[in-house]
Amino acid sequence: MQEISKKRDSAIDIMKAILILEMVLVHVVSVLGNADARTKLDEVRTITYLVSFSGFLFCFGYTSQLAYFSREPGYKRILVNVIRIFIAYYISSFANLLFYEKLYSTADFVSVLTFSKIPRLSEFIPGFALAILAGVLFYKGIQALLKRPYIFFAVCGALLLTTFLPAQNIKYAQAGLFVGIPMQTAVTFPIVPFFPLYLMGMYFARHHIHPSWVLSIFGMIAFFIYKYIFGAPDRFPPDFLWIFFSIFFVFGWYLLSIYLSRWGFLLKLLTPIGANTLFYLLMSNILIFAFHGILTKLELSLKATFEMTAAITFLTYFLVTIIKPIPHQIGNAVVIKN
Repeated sequence: MQEISKKRDSAIDIMKAILILEMVLVHVVSVLGNADARTKLDEVRTITYLVSFSGFLFCFGYTSQLAYFSREPGYKRILVNVIRIFIAYYISSFANLLFYEKLYSTADFVSVLTFSKIPRLSEFIPGFALAILAGVLFYKGIQALLKRPYIFFAVCGALLLTTFLPAQNIKYAQAGLFVGIPMQTAVTFPIVPFFPLYLMGMYFARHHIHPSWVLSIFGMIAFFIYKYIFGAPDRFPPDFLWIFFSIFFVFGWYLLSIYLSRWGFLLKLLTPIGANTLFYLLMSNILIFAFHGILTKLELSLKATFEMTAAITFLTYFLVTIIKPIPHQIGNAVVIKN
């Protein structure tokens, strides 16, 4: 591990931008692409699935440490952000019901509200809110752990070992949000085994460190060797190796983002995307579901898949640029709130 400068702050926005662009592409090809496009992008999809949720948790842990937990947390501010994430989940989920699954009954809507049903392409969003909630609930304990590296990594290892719990026996999707559940019942990203990634983000932010390229590349190569011999580890519920290997890819994406943050034009281009991750996730999902609902027979070629991804990204990018902050009058001063 090496010490780095505070330029890494902008690197986190670039990393989130890379992650969201990958996710939009994979979601487009999964929902709107034809069989040939899905086959040709199969390896890209596997890597994106491996790194995306873990990568976002790492980034959110990093930014949470700087924004919320570097001092006594502002609970109202955190709660507002958590509520915002859950609202985004419900909007994405209802868009899935209406446009993709074409389900309109009250029972379907209630099942989504109560997390009994977790719709496609929305299943990863609750994990972000739960991670932030866990961070604030265990604030003092986590901050103490961050000061004690050996205990910190032991706790991260113990959390990873929860992947060996008999998640196949769990029957309720709500429990699956925490420890996993069979894919046949629901698709979830359980926060307990994935929480080490959030903690690592906090650790990196607090101690201003990053891993070595050698470690990252070695881990990535080990994943592809394992995948070639045994096949990819299980994703739902997550196998220990699925999360373990994802850590090396997260480190690699982080190091790449640090390098790219040195390029001014990339920083200017990608920062607005990384700074508005939730909006990009939500808008891209709504647009993908809407296209699927309106054009039910739409099957995009590989080329058209990239074009659709670019169009969705540009539209969302444009929408961000036309949003204006609202001025608030406080006494004789005017405060701009974003």
